[in-house]
Amino acid sequence: MKVATVQGVRIEFYPNDHPPPHFHAVTHEHRAVINIMTGTVDRGELPRAKRRVILDFVTETSNSVARFVVCDAIGPQATEDQMKKKLPR
Repeated sequence: MKVATVQGVRIEFYPNDHPPPHFHAVTHEHRAVINIMTGTVDRGELPRAKRRVILDFVTETSNSVARFVVCDAIGPQATEDQMKKKLPR
């Protein structure tokens, strides 16, 4: 599911996707899997300039993105305490 487009890079999440928590960054020519917690490219590649833009996006939105992924993993009925236990510090 597409959740954002950042300077021509489409950000996608897939429900019930495999760990670790990650998203897919897609351009016309490149595709990469980005670890949400570390911001590293786990698979694939992006041009340096696009990678920098995406890492800025991850830094700015990491708490919101992490909450989205954790909620997806443990369900919408998750309590605030459950969320805090799952989110990185």
